[in-house]
Amino acid sequence: MNLKASTKLFVKNLWQLFWWTQQYLRFGTFSPSIRSIKPTANRVFVLGNGPSLAKDIAKYTEQLVHEDILMVNQALDSSLGFELKPRYYVLMDPVYFGTLPYRDENFVRDVSNLIKALDRVDWKMKLFVPYHEYKRAQNKIDRLNNNQQGNIFSYLNPNVEILTFNSAELYTFKSLARVMYGHNIAIPSGINVLIVALSCMIALGYEHIYLLGADSDWHKNLEVDSHNKVFVKDTHFYQETSDASYVPYTLTFIMQCIAEAFKAYQELGKVFPQKISNCSSSSMIDAFPRLSLESIFGGGASL
Repeated sequence: MNLKASTKLFVKNLWQLFWWTQQYLRFGTFSPSIRSIKPTANRVFVLGNGPSLAKDIAKYTEQLVHEDILMVNQALDSSLGFELKPRYYVLMDPVYFGTLPYRDENFVRDVSNLIKALDRVDWKMKLFVPYHEYKRAQNKIDRLNNNQQGNIFSYLNPNVEILTFNSAELYTFKSLARVMYGHNIAIPSGINVLIVALSCMIALGYEHIYLLGADSDWHKNLEVDSHNKVFVKDTHFYQETSDASYVPYTLTFIMQCIAEAFKAYQELGKVFPQKISNCSSSSMIDAFPRLSLESIFGGGASL
């Protein structure tokens, strides 16, 4: 890298540090409660909700039950969530916390179903939520002087322990990023819940993080009609096909969000090489080494 490029990168990193500092002081905490967790295992399986998940783990559910597992979003609103009984669960979208209005009736249904599922959890599970969203929701509940309806904090299941993490975003010098991501002082991006989930597991100190259900092929599910309206089909392991839903954003904005997600994966792969392995049989993520569950549980080759 020549002097001009090095100087430009240095200035860019300094500016990003300045921006992160403002966000951290406004919305962060010096003691996120996820730091209190001390895992006894050296590996964890992070399960996304991509369609490939059901097929990839079909032969290994009995083994996975005995592993540390993390699941996200609506996974618990499925039979697989209660079969695997994840140790960890991560939510990131503000719609779950009642701090933003519901976008449509599907989100109202999803949040309601997840609240019911959380209330049925009969094993010890740690639920990770962003610190600033938790504080905002709690302040709102305090002002109303009762349980706020329509968010995950409106119930009390003693089996579910809520813990907070910092979600202030930062790209910076590699050596500094290793420290800040490793202690949950920052995350590379909160644009996608799997990025957050991986960041949390890094902060917990797991040596090996195995990623599944990370199809990340959102671009295949985008459509633009004759009126230039953008529609997207949500696909998940518990519902592989769905009707296309209108999204009130331009295709440019959506593609920028997709690019941001892949940039964050690339950052985690660069800062923590060999820590994260992608075990998804179908995935667009090229930031991590690829493995199969067969190579982990039963011997065999890489994908």
